[in-house]
Amino acid sequence: MGINSGYVNIEDIGANDSMLGSPVNTAFRFTSLTKELKTNVVISYRLVRDVKRRQYVGAKGMEHEVAVCCYKFHELLELIKTLKDSGK
Repeated sequence: MGINSGYVNIEDIGANDSMLGSPVNTAFRFTSLTKELKTNVVISYRLVRDVKRRQYVGAKGMEHEVAVCCYKFHELLELIKTLKDSGK
C-alpha cells in the first residue's frame, strides 16, 4: 500500500470516477516499492514525519528520491491510534 497526499483531479471516466495527478502516481510508485523494502505500507514522510523511520527512495518513473516512512500493518494501526488519541 502506498500513501501520499496532494491535489488531484477527479474525472468521470465511464462508469467510475478516477483520480489523476502526480500525488496519485507517487502513491502508486510507493506501492510498487513495498516488496523491495520488505514492508506493507510506504507513506510519504510529509504525512507522518517519523524521523526514526525516514529513508530516501527512488522508483521507476520518479525523477528524484523522496523521503518515506515504512510500516508493517500492525505498526500502522498503532500509528493511527496514537494520532487519533493525540487529536492530530
